[in-house]
Amino acid sequence: MVPICVLGGRGAESGAAVCKLAAVDEVLRFKKNVAIWVGYVGTDYKGLQIQRGVAGIHSVENELEEAIYKAGGISEENYRHLDKVRWKRSSRTDKGVHSLCTVVTMKLEVAVNSWLNDVDGIKIADAFNAYLPANISIFGVVPVTKSFDARRSCYSRTYDYYFPAACIGINNESSSEDVDQRIQDFRRTLKSLEARVSQLHCQAPLQKIPEARDIFSV
Repeated sequence: MVPICVLGGRGAESGAAVCKLAAVDEVLRFKKNVAIWVGYVGTDYKGLQIQRGVAGIHSVENELEEAIYKAGGISEENYRHLDKVRWKRSSRTDKGVHSLCTVVTMKLEVAVNSWLNDVDGIKIADAFNAYLPANISIFGVVPVTKSFDARRSCYSRTYDYYFPAACIGINNESSSEDVDQRIQDFRRTLKSLEARVSQLHCQAPLQKIPEARDIFSV
């Protein structure tokens, strides 16, 4: 496969970038299971997963499907039918949540020589990126086995949660010693919460879960 690109701005909105996964010989095209590495800023989206038939719900996968289709990676008959291309993701995110690297697997319309001198699939990624907004990027596209599953084959997931430092009493005037002390206090509170939750899992399933204010009052 040779990505045919007209130089220009990134994203379909610019009207300047035209990029298509075009095989020199269409006979050599086939469907191949691939893993797609994608990252995104989720501020403008209602989460990662696509939700058909729900008005006003625009997700990251809406953009991904559209871009891959426009680049020629999804056929006309399979467009808007992600189940037909065995679409799966390693994890999901909610509204406004970002991802540094999510893996999506699917059966991609490609040519047999797609990864010749491009083992990480950077050229294929660039073809998709030409149709993506600036807050979503595909880093690479690589072939995988038929049995590879983005969710079940994943052995590690890391989630980072951020909140204003002022929530635990840290501000611009706080000394380094005060910052360290408040962080230690917060960690002890989290450990206490973790212990309470673990205890609940070992007790009767019908027991009422205590309010957060009760847990943090210890």
